[in-house]
Amino acid sequence: IQVTVYVGPNACDSLLSVPVQNSPKGFTLYPNPNNGVFTIFISDSNLLGSEFKVYDAIGKLILDREINERETPINLSNYSDGIYTYRIKSDDQTLSGKLVIQ
Repeated sequence: IQVTVYVGPNACDSLLSVPVQNSPKGFTLYPNPNNGVFTIFISDSNLLGSEFKVYDAIGKLILDREINERETPINLSNYSDGIYTYRIKSDDQTLSGKLVIQ
């Protein structure tokens, strides 16, 4: 998926185009892109109890949370706009992807 965001009063002043990967099977992170507030929806019950981690562009861990509910709201609105990496690690698998805050 290619996400294109138009910024400016005329919606054509500048352009940000970022490829966004679909969430791996078993969960959905939405909306993505977002303003720092998003939800993780777990569809695979084997992922309940997993660790959810978010890293900034230089690899610094900015969030480490255990996911125990099917729907978990996350608020990273105090972080800068950018592309972040997330990881969900359960006992038997590790899933990762990109998260866009704008």
